[in-house]
Parts: sequence; structure tokens; C-alpha cells
Amino acid sequence: MKNNSKTATSLPLATLNSIAKRAHYLATQMIFQANHRDDKQKGDPKIGGHASASASALHILGALHLVVKTGFDHIANKPHASPADHSYNYLMDLFLKPDLSRMSQQDCDTAMMGLRKFSQNGEPVFQSYHSAYDPDHHNFFPSGTVGIPPVQAGYMALAYRYAKEHGYEVPDAHFWAVSGDSEFREGSMFEATPDFAEREIGNLTWIVDYNRQSLDGHRITNEHIWGGTDAHRIENTMAANGWEVIQLRHGSKRKALFAKPGGDVFQKFLEKELKDYELQALLLVKDVKALKAGIVKEHPNMKKFMDAVDDQELMEAFYDFGGHDFVEVVNALEQSKKSTRRPTIIIAHTLKGWGLRMAAAPGNHSALLTEEEMEELRKKQKISDGKLFERFQSSSEEAQFLKTRGDQLLNDIKAQHALKKKNQDFFTKQLTQFGDIPGTLDINTKMTSYPHTQWMLGQLTAKLTRISNTSLDESKLSKGQKALPPSEKPWKIPGELLMSMAPDVGTSSPHSHR
Repeated sequence: MKNNSKTATSLPLATLNSIAKRAHYLATQMIFQANHRDDKQKGDPKIGGHASASASALHILGALHLVVKTGFDHIANKPHASPADHSYNYLMDLFLKPDLSRMSQQDCDTAMMGLRKFSQNGEPVFQSYHSAYDPDHHNFFPSGTVGIPPVQAGYMALAYRYAKEHGYEVPDAHFWAVSGDSEFREGSMFEATPDFAEREIGNLTWIVDYNRQSLDGHRITNEHIWGGTDAHRIENTMAANGWEVIQLRHGSKRKALFAKPGGDVFQKFLEKELKDYELQALLLVKDVKALKAGIVKEHPNMKKFMDAVDDQELMEAFYDFGGHDFVEVVNALEQSKKSTRRPTIIIAHTLKGWGLRMAAAPGNHSALLTEEEMEELRKKQKISDGKLFERFQSSSEEAQFLKTRGDQLLNDIKAQHALKKKNQDFFTKQLTQFGDIPGTLDINTKMTSYPHTQWMLGQLTAKLTRISNTSLDESKLSKGQKALPPSEKPWKIPGELLMSMAPDVGTSSPHSHR
């Protein structure tokens, strides 16, 4: 298990937090506009929208996009936070045409207005979740099916290793997957968990956006059985399966209180004594005196600390989750990259609905902002009158940071596409070095009275396996092993690429694998 202790002292925190707030507004506006379309037709799909889920992942995605990832990295993002991703790419001017040139400002604004629209005349739109057709789809896994993209990320990392070991030029890429705490319960993820550790996929990091609100309710865990909250269950499960684990619980304001007299009691209260649903309830209390009284009533050991702590400090500390502190998030992400032989999971404690009135409120999963609150957010961002979407003024520190970062990522993206073309040409040359792929594998069926599909599958896989395991260098053949004839050499690479995913039912009893 890892102890996240590194300090990122060089981060331009004021600039990063300002950019995150603009992305927060943009994502929320995307969802608001999608649900207030004046061109909605009868039969159009329900939009819904997940402003609260986008907000909880805001700083995780900000740390990835603005600081940590390279243009060669791949990201699988939880479906409900796709508007936050689009917003960061909008700010970095990374909505791209098929030729990798940047879209015009008008087309970018059109795309932001087009969440869950259908393109009528070729104008750019976004699907409700990540799609291969989005203008910022580069190195993103489509995320319509929850639980599947994080698994894809792991096996893509394995594919990169395979390609590198077989003569291809492979970039030093990391594979990131952000999932919700509810999504993390998908069976597909748990089936893949031990496999990724056993295969030593060290360039894989899963991040759980742990906002403790499962859909429209709070999960009340069976603490007598699990010995803690859902965060403890995740930690213990992943550690037992060979993963590195980082609990990203607290921001800098909380840590400052922990360092004060009695602060250890407050830390224990947050980590060990306070149930998830209790925390959600406390976050809804705005009267500090009532909050303190309620805590002391249920947790008498907190009285001394409550009497000593400033009201404002206490309120800020309750909202100071590690998953919303750029320094803490960047440190955790960078630390996860150091484990080169074990995958890492980061449990990032967050607030669902961060920065919105609906924060921590029951039922906020599909809740929408009022027009009043949306306009309030727009004015706070000083968006020009008559505009809904806008980047920073070019002379601002934010704009300069975003331009440098956007250009850096675009250069990586272009380099990756050039490398992809190079590898495709290399593969084509290797594949055809012994001529075109024959139209048949010459399976002899003369001695079989009724060659059925299972038998044929067994013959095909057996022959391809033999071909793939026969060296083209005849000096390396084992005693009695025959060299490949010219008719079989074109099948060498296809045979090596074949992965059998089922028992050999062609040569065994139909019941033998049950």
C-alpha cells in the first residue's frame, strides 16, 4: 500500500482552480442547454443530465487534462462526467477535425450546444456519453456501457506491451480509468481485477470517484461484516488482489486542522467513526452551532476539538475532500505511475454536486439547476452578455496556460497518428512478406464422416497454434520439428495474433468443460 506524501510545490494553483471553475460552469451549462432545447422533437431521447456527477469528478479530470497525462495516454471516464471532459478540451482548443486541425470557434460553440443532439447537416455534436464520433474523442474509450471502459483500458495496456515485444515502436503511454463508486461494483471490473495484477500491468491506474452517493440514494454499508465503509471494502479487495492502493481522503485545509492539538481526534472521526450517510447529512447543515452541537451529542469525544476550532475553519474542512485538492490529486496520479509492475487504484473522496446548491442533497443524481442558479454561475465567470460558452481572454494567465498545454497535447496527438501510420505500414509489410493470405488453411476432411463446427474449430486452432509456434529460423527448430512449407508461412503472423477464448471442445467431450 502506498502513502501519498509527495508535495507538488510547483503547481500554479490559482490558475488551475480558476480553470476548473470555468470548466465546472461550461459542463453545467452544456447539461442545462441540452435539457432546455427549443428544437426538441416528439420521440427525441430523454436527456436527464448529471451535473452533480460531473462536478464530483471535476478536479480528478482537471489534474489529468491540465497536468498529468500526455497526448499518448488513454482515458476511460465514467459516463456521467463526460461534459466535464468536453469542457476541459474546449478550453484547451482540442476539438479537432479529421485532419487534426482545430475547429473554428463557431463550430466549437455549436458542439457545446449539441450535447445529445443529432447532427443534421454535418455540424459537430456530442453524444450523451463519450463516443468515437465526438470532436475530442482522441484516446478516449467510448463509455456508454458502465464498467467496460476500465477493463478495456487494462487490456489495451497489455496490447501495447505485446506490440512493443513484437517489434513495433510503442509510446510510453499510461492508461487511466475514472469510475463512479457505483460503477465500481460492475462484475466486469471485478473479473478483470486479478488478471491485471497477475499480468503486472503497471501502467494502469483506476480512479474511483468516491462521492458516497449511489444513484439517488446513500449506500448504508454493513460495517459489521465489512469492517468499515465502502472505501475500506474497495481498499481491502484491491490490495488482496495485488493492486497498489491510494486513499485520497483529505485536502490541505483538513490536514492543517489535523496538525493542531486534538486534530488526531478529528481525523479519526472522519476516517473511522463517521458513517458515509452521516457525512452526507452533516454537509447539508448550514448552521455551524447546530452542526457542532449535533456532532458532540453523537460523538462526545469530539467536544474538546469542537470548542477549540474556528467555525469557518470547521465548515471549510468538512467540504475539503482530497479529490478536490489539485495538489493531492496530482500527487496521487503521479505516484501511481511509479509502480511499474503493479496496477494502482486511487480512491478519491469527493463531493457529489461540488460547487452547486444540490451538493450532497439526496436525489441530486439527475437533478437540474434552476435558470436562476445557472445565470448566477454565468455571471460569476464573467461570461460576455449574449454568450453561453466562452474561453478566457487571450491575455489572461489562464488562457496562456491553456494554450501551452493544448499545443503540447496536440503535438503529442499528431505524433501518435504519425506513429500509428508507421506501425500500420510495418505490419502490412510483415504480414505480406510471404505473399497474400491464402484463401484456405487446407484442413483435410476426408477421414471424417461428418465434420461439425466444433471439430472444425479444433482443427483450425490446432493448425494455427502449430504454425505460430514454429520458428522461421530452421536452426531453432527442435528435433523432429518440421519447417513451415511456403503455403503455411503467410499464416505465421495471423497465428501469433490468434487468442483462443474457449476450451478445446473440438477434441474433447462436450461435457468435459462444464
